[in-house]
This record gives sequence, C-alpha cells and structure tokens, in this order.
Amino acid sequence: MKVSVIMVCYNARDVIETALRSVQAQTFSDIEKVVVDGGSSDGTQDIVAGYLKPGDKFVSGKDGGIYDAMNKGIAMATGEVVYFLNADDSFCDANVLVDVAAKFTVHAGADLIYGRVIWKEMPLIPSRYRMPFQFTSVCDFMDNTICHQAVFARKALFAAIGHFDCQYKYAADCEWLLKAFKHAPRAFLFFDRDIACYYYLGRSYQQGAHTEQEKRRIFFRHFSLPVFGFYIVRYVWLRNFRKLLSSGKN
Repeated sequence: MKVSVIMVCYNARDVIETALRSVQAQTFSDIEKVVVDGGSSDGTQDIVAGYLKPGDKFVSGKDGGIYDAMNKGIAMATGEVVYFLNADDSFCDANVLVDVAAKFTVHAGADLIYGRVIWKEMPLIPSRYRMPFQFTSVCDFMDNTICHQAVFARKALFAAIGHFDCQYKYAADCEWLLKAFKHAPRAFLFFDRDIACYYYLGRSYQQGAHTEQEKRRIFFRHFSLPVFGFYIVRYVWLRNFRKLLSSGKN
C-alpha cells in the first residue's frame, strides 16, 4: 500500500523543514511526498528540493487558495491512501504510517481512518491535549469536525464523492468530511492513536468568524431544516452564554 503525503505550502521556509523531517523519519517504506507550493519566494522551494526522492511530486505556481492546492495534490497523488500534512505541522512519531497502513489492511472495508491530533500553542489548553472525537452520527459535526491532520482517506473516496469544494475558502475540509460520512458512515474508522502535532493557531483559527459563517452555510446545505434550526438556536444560545460569562469576569 502506497501512502501519498500531500503538503501544501506558501512561503513556509521557517516551518516546513520540521514537517519534511517528520515524513522522512517514518519507518513505513512506501511513501510518496506530493508538495504543492503556491509560488514561494522565500526559499521554501530550495528546502523542499533537499527532501524530494525519486517518485515524489513537486509543483509550484499560483493557485486558487488552499483547497484548490489540495485538489491539485489529490490529482497528482498515486497512492492508494492520501494524507494532508500542513507545512507547520508534523507527525507525532516515526511509526504513524506503519500503524495506519496496518489498520487499513486489517479493516479492508474502511474508506477513511481518523485518529487524534495534539494541539500546539492552543490558548488555555495544555500542549499535550489530544483532540477527542469519535463520530457516530452526522449530527456530531455540529459539535466539532474531524481535524484533517488526523485523517487518512482512500483516494477512491475522492473519486466517489468529489474533491474539496472551492466555493468554501475556510471550511471545505469540514464540508468534504461531512459529505464523506453521509456517503458511507460505516466506512469511517476511528483509530485511538495520536497522528499529528497540529498548529492550532493557523488559518482556520485566525479566520474564525469566516469559518463559522461557512459552517452555517454547509450545515444548511446538508441538514434538514428542523435539524439546522436546532443548530442555529443552540449556536446563538451558546454564543450569548459565553458573552454573559465573559462579562461576569470583568
């Protein structure tokens, strides 16, 4: 089984070497690195070149955003299983891919395996906190989403349900995972294992308001009206409750 590790980057000179080293350190042998660079001008490409091996893929040039770049990576990948590793993230240890590949072998019917991530630099949360999730219902997506740094998917799943929808600039991965779960919930397999160290203060965190707006559009698209109405009522109630708690501290 070949695993394609897709890395999307842009001017990531200060962080990408740690990510590349964590891929290089994997004890799993059949790895294909697919690096999609947005046209970096800070030396990122030179660093990447030092880690490319025969069979790896690299492309650099302007793209339509992170999800367009991720879709390019999927099209370039030749592995049976694909995984997305951000430039400022890294695998938790050297045996991640060995363990995940073994899980796919044992569970041949699994289209998607997801585990846990360790949040880095998460405000007010211990650095070793492991993001907990085990999705049993589509409604679980209202409470959280599966961090894509924890997800391994068969490439055939993208062929079955489509790639990331680039109309969403901040939450297309959430929409794709929701669509995949609806497509084949029994093919989702939770693996109680740490997968990646995830930089929480990245793009989704920095654009939190935009991300939430997109999630509301996504939920309206995928849920029935009563379920979506329940989500909105609960969202507004929680937001007001948090404001009340915050004002009480002042």
